[in-house]
Amino acid sequence: MSRERTTDRGRRRCLGAMAAWAVCNSVSHATLSLNDDPPESAGSADREKIAALLRSVLVTDDAEVWRLVTDAYADCVLGKFRPADAPLMHPWIVPGGGYYAQWLWDTMFVLDLLAVLPGQKETIRGVFQNYWDFQQRWNRVKPDFMHGMVANFMAPFDAPEVRPGKAWETFPAYSQAPLLAWGMERVYRRNRDSELVRAGLQPQPSSIACCITPPPSTSAGRATDSRNGAKQA
Repeated sequence: MSRERTTDRGRRRCLGAMAAWAVCNSVSHATLSLNDDPPESAGSADREKIAALLRSVLVTDDAEVWRLVTDAYADCVLGKFRPADAPLMHPWIVPGGGYYAQWLWDTMFVLDLLAVLPGQKETIRGVFQNYWDFQQRWNRVKPDFMHGMVANFMAPFDAPEVRPGKAWETFPAYSQAPLLAWGMERVYRRNRDSELVRAGLQPQPSSIACCITPPPSTSAGRATDSRNGAKQA
């Protein structure tokens, strides 16, 4: 298959995922009737199982829309899951483009769509738990002022050398925009999983507390971030 044809197919899949996101955001609450059925294996891209899940949340008489959404979920949502692989102790999500790790931005977009499907709460909690587990490993080897970092990148220890998982202390050792909080909010709006929210509030109690109650030593109207001493209005 030529490179041009492969690129065209990749673009179609990307557009399909965007269309699926648009469909899931535009359907009415009456159409999105979620339930707590036992979770399907998120690692499977079997279209019959995917179609069965989608029938409970998507109503359409348009065969092309149905095919588009089914393909998008098969290729760009459920098809992006990989089984647990140390140190990722729960199923994890790969992005597109041949990258092999659980990245922050892509993962939140995939979970936003996954949360529409019934019976995916445990799977989603596991994906977030990978971030909490990383925080624990990070905190054990870093000074106090660096604690609580949300990883932008987490790879298995047996990942390709170009982005080795064993280099987690140095690459890429930085946080990004608050995508994790955004993703959790999106998931909660979809499936109302309060347990996920409670779990997400546990790893960084000090940073949350500094946003609620300014330390006594700070001036009025300003708070000091307990992690790096930076003053915030």
